[in-house]
Amino acid sequence: MLNERHKMAATPKSVPAARQQGVALLEALIAILIFSLGVLGLIGLQASATKTATQARFRMEAGQVATQRIADIWLDRANMAGYDGIAPAPGLPEGTIATSVVGSVVTITVSWKAPGDTVPNSHLAIANVTTN
Repeated sequence: MLNERHKMAATPKSVPAARQQGVALLEALIAILIFSLGVLGLIGLQASATKTATQARFRMEAGQVATQRIADIWLDRANMAGYDGIAPAPGLPEGTIATSVVGSVVTITVSWKAPGDTVPNSHLAIANVTTN
């Protein structure tokens, strides 16, 4: 009878150990979930940085296109009126250069629409082209 009591007394001690089974698996799954959320956050951050860099490149390209148009007009001041109008802008998606010449004031508007943009972007440059 002592042996039976001893065996029964040992049984309740093993019950908490049985309740602990699967805890390591649960902890591993939670760790994987937290890690996955961190990786998804980094991917979103990278996508945002890429979009911002692309927009900055298009703004820089628009500024260069406008500056080049002003330089062309300065070099060909006798034919300033010939630059008046709209032309395609090289290097910009759906890009156009609108040039307006009023007297010696030249207004250049470079417009483009990047993929995924709902509203077109524009860059405005105004120059006073005079003769010496």
